[in-house]
Amino acid sequence: MFDEYKTELTKKEENYRKKIQSEIVSCYNCQPYDSGEPVWIYGEKTEIEELFYKFNVEDKYWENISGHLTCSCGTELELGCDVGVKSKYDKDLAAFINSNKKLVSKINLFIKFLSTTPLLAYKHNIGKSIFNQLKTNQFPITSINLNDKFFRARRVNGNDIIESHQMLSAPIGKSSEGRFNHSGQSYLYLASSEETAIREVTYKLKDSLVWIQEFEVSCDVSNILDLTFDITNIGLNVNPLLLSLCMANALDENKNNVGFWRPDYFLTRYIMDCAKELNYNGIKYNSTRYYSEFNIVIFNPEKYKTINIGNPKVKIFKSLDHQVFNDFSDLP
Repeated sequence: MFDEYKTELTKKEENYRKKIQSEIVSCYNCQPYDSGEPVWIYGEKTEIEELFYKFNVEDKYWENISGHLTCSCGTELELGCDVGVKSKYDKDLAAFINSNKKLVSKINLFIKFLSTTPLLAYKHNIGKSIFNQLKTNQFPITSINLNDKFFRARRVNGNDIIESHQMLSAPIGKSSEGRFNHSGQSYLYLASSEETAIREVTYKLKDSLVWIQEFEVSCDVSNILDLTFDITNIGLNVNPLLLSLCMANALDENKNNVGFWRPDYFLTRYIMDCAKELNYNGIKYNSTRYYSEFNIVIFNPEKYKTINIGNPKVKIFKSLDHQVFNDFSDLP
């Protein structure tokens, strides 16, 4: 339908058009095809006329309004075609997410409170809620299974050859404060993939040489607090407090950390303190360097033996395209 043949909408017609357009999330062109027919998977299939009925649009307006409806993919729509609309579940989910906005505001105030008095976190209502919900197991819990494989990385800083035991957690008193550990605490951080481990230690660096070690866990590690979250795959059963923490970027923020001043770790270290007090064995969380992967921090690594798979290897990290190479012969 060409623009020169479209009739300008009246104010009343435009109000109807906006309501109908807001319902449309896909069309027949958005769907995959099988044997020449669309297989409807994006949006709940309905006839476009049903939307006119839904908003009690008089028949005399239908033709004109339909000429001004389009799908987000660019397809111009018309009477008689099928479109996709949000399902009841999608609408309930949108309402659920929207209802958490007030809680997000409270979390932001809690973060501001922590920036001046981090050791008084439990006096704040959000701090109390976090502790109480962890105590009553309202947050997800996961475990590490026997022989699960993980990785650790260290930057190459000298000529010494690193051995496997040197790739484990730093001794007590040697570690700097991190997302889930206070300064000097000896916790074991494990990455879910080699690339994740490398990205964690090469953030903001130029091309680097990196030691990488693969490990497997020799026993099950249960009762691990699971803070991993996929904002594109939210369900109605997600914990509202966890959802709001993620919506506020409270679990993965780094922008305010400068040198020894690391206020963006105050909240996560408070969560760690609560989890440790309540006998959790560690925390699983999204990598901030490689968002499709995760890390796990184990609070008492001396209790859970890790077995090195081979010896540490040196990899080449290219910062421009974030690629990892085994040796110089692999470089383009």
